[in-house]
Amino acid sequence: MKKIFFLLILIMFLLAFMACTVQEDIIFDDDEGSSQKMQSSEQEKTTEDQESYDESLESREDESTEATSEETAEQTECEQSSELEYESSIESNVEEPIESSEEDSSSEIIDTPPEKITEIGNFSTVSGTVEAYDRLRQMSLSAAVYNIGSVYTDTELSSVRSSAGKIVLGGSLTYRNAAKLMKHYLDGSGENFIIDMIAFLSDQTALQNRNADIEKALRAAEILACEGEIVDIYQMQESIFHNLSGDWKYALGSYFTSMEMNNVTFDGEIYTAILKYEAIDFYNWDEGNSSAVFTGTIANIVGDISPKDLHQLHKAGMAQEFLSVGEITYELSWRLGDNAETAIQN
Repeated sequence: MKKIFFLLILIMFLLAFMACTVQEDIIFDDDEGSSQKMQSSEQEKTTEDQESYDESLESREDESTEATSEETAEQTECEQSSELEYESSIESNVEEPIESSEEDSSSEIIDTPPEKITEIGNFSTVSGTVEAYDRLRQMSLSAAVYNIGSVYTDTELSSVRSSAGKIVLGGSLTYRNAAKLMKHYLDGSGENFIIDMIAFLSDQTALQNRNADIEKALRAAEILACEGEIVDIYQMQESIFHNLSGDWKYALGSYFTSMEMNNVTFDGEIYTAILKYEAIDFYNWDEGNSSAVFTGTIANIVGDISPKDLHQLHKAGMAQEFLSVGEITYELSWRLGDNAETAIQN
């Protein structure tokens, strides 16, 4: 009985042992399966991570490539910009002086005054004007030498001289100045004739011409004069007028004018100057003009005498061309923009 009981216990123990062994195998198998699953999952995750890493690496490489390209492009643009800025800087340095920095106390700022203006239009503070009458005399003498002989006969010359004498006599009232200059021509001395400038400028056309001349000089002086300094201003080229009429047309015809301004000053408000104004003409007659000189009442006295006729008297030595010169001086005082009359009256 005891043996049987002992055998039963042994059998139960063996069965329990076997059951435990089978359970451990099952658990082991489950653990091994789980482990394999875990390893498979880890491998899959590792693969995914690798792929993700590879993609990330490729993305970074692409971004790096793009960044490098952008940096290269930016560098190229920067280099081009730098080159342009450098070239611009060179050009700027050539064209314009570099201004000194106010903050740089070590650099000395040199204030260079602007170059003084010495010439404007037809006026200059530098002397060198060729005298008009010298040039006119040369022109006249080169055109017709006095007393070289005329193509007119003595009879024709006597007739011309008689008509010219009638100009002196008949024009002494209505053409007073024309008569004076014709008389000087017929006298044949060739000496300069002094124009009465007061009488000349009483002619409205001559007065307008003078005012136009002087106003040009005033505008030039307003530019050339410097405050606190005294300068002289010269007209470099004479003016010429062809617009006279009546008495002075027959006396002078066309004429030149010349000006010179001395002791020009400016006190910041008022300009002052001494102006010498000249009227200049070389009295001669045009050998190529056969038209009648005079019209109107005086023509009834002297006839249809022409410039060609009167010129023949010079060539025959029966009259002589001469220089006519008139000069008048004004003390001027004016403000910026004033006209000639105001400058003279002040």
